[in-house]
Amino acid sequence: MRHFGPPTSPARIDQLRPELLGIVTGLIDAFADRTRVDIVDDFAYLFPVSVICSLLGVPRDGEPRFRQWTDVIVDRLDPAGNVTDNSPETIRTVEEFIAYLRQLIDHHRRQPGNDLISALATDDGAGDRLTDDEIVSTSMLLLIAGHETTVNLISNGMLTFLRHPGLLKRLTTNPR
Repeated sequence: MRHFGPPTSPARIDQLRPELLGIVTGLIDAFADRTRVDIVDDFAYLFPVSVICSLLGVPRDGEPRFRQWTDVIVDRLDPAGNVTDNSPETIRTVEEFIAYLRQLIDHHRRQPGNDLISALATDDGAGDRLTDDEIVSTSMLLLIAGHETTVNLISNGMLTFLRHPGLLKRLTTNPR
């Protein structure tokens, strides 16, 4: 899909750099007065959710809801990505998430921005235009898959640095 990046939208991710730096800086600055930090809950989880929400065009006030929905859904997925729990809570969570994404698609279709949902919802190109159902499922996939893998990557990377301080020193000395 052309909206995800090169060659049609080569700057989409690169344009996020200032915002990514702001998110990381804000999360780390919040550690200033603390003696303990849970790297998973206080950083590794919050960072990818914020980034994916920004990429999709989710307003800041929607991020906490995304976190709640994601927590419920991810805990109930099998390795193939199927929801394994048909409890009323799970069904309600999935329905709320889908309804929210549909409202977001409608909003971005009426008032497009420089985000992925706007690009997908207002696509006037022929051939590979996504339906609203496909935009919903793509958005859910990006949020859940992008969030889960990044949380684990950051957490395991930090654990590696704590276990092998020489690697951290090498990285800070020569970051490239």
